[in-house]
Amino acid sequence: MAACVLPLEGASAYARKVRTYGTPAREANVASGFILLLLIGILIGFGVSRVRKRMGLGVTWSTWVTTVVVVGFILLLMWVTAYKH
Repeated sequence: MAACVLPLEGASAYARKVRTYGTPAREANVASGFILLLLIGILIGFGVSRVRKRMGLGVTWSTWVTTVVVVGFILLLMWVTAYKH
């Protein structure tokens, strides 16, 4: 009969997670990209609202939100088509 070798104390079948503090580089890049996307959308929304005011059309919060969402969507589509995954 073979001798039974038991693992050392504290051994586990599951790998331990190494605790890292701070934000990983990839997540930081994604977060800064989303912030930049939001700022570009707000800037273009400001321009759209100025043009609408000069044309005599009303400007509401839904105008701002729609502009920011549409600009963000278009910029994301341009980003996706620019890089081959």
